Amino acid sequence: MKTTRVGTGMVLEAFVIALAIPPLLVFRIPWVPGPLALLLAQGIILYAVHCPSHYIVGRMVGIRFIGLVVGRSALRKSSSRVVRLIGERAVTPVLIVDKGSLASVSLLRRKAMFYSGVTASTTAPFLVALYAS
Repeated sequence: MKTTRVGTGMVLEAFVIALAIPPLLVFRIPWVPGPLALLLAQGIILYAVHCPSHYIVGRMVGIRFIGLVVGRSALRKSSSRVVRLIGERAVTPVLIVDKGSLASVSLLRRKAMFYSGVTASTTAPFLVALYAS
């Protein structure tokens, strides 16, 4: 796994979002049905906001990150066979946390950083649906 500078990785993720979402929702690609475009946009947003939200909230609460790597999805450990098959093939950006800074912040700040990913991933698809309606 190649470690990338965190800032570079976050810019790449923002670029992917900016490249993928407008064609799906704004320009309405003619060969992609509207409901499918909405689902694709929600999936891209769900996937793409998770890692940056950890980074942004982590930096706000004083946690540093030392790198960004492309790793395997945690879905590969699922008990569902279908989810496991998808998870074995899926790749995901993985932030490498500076353990010293993580240990130096309070438990509440650590929780804020860890919960930010799931909060953003849960909320963002609803924002896409709200925009599309």
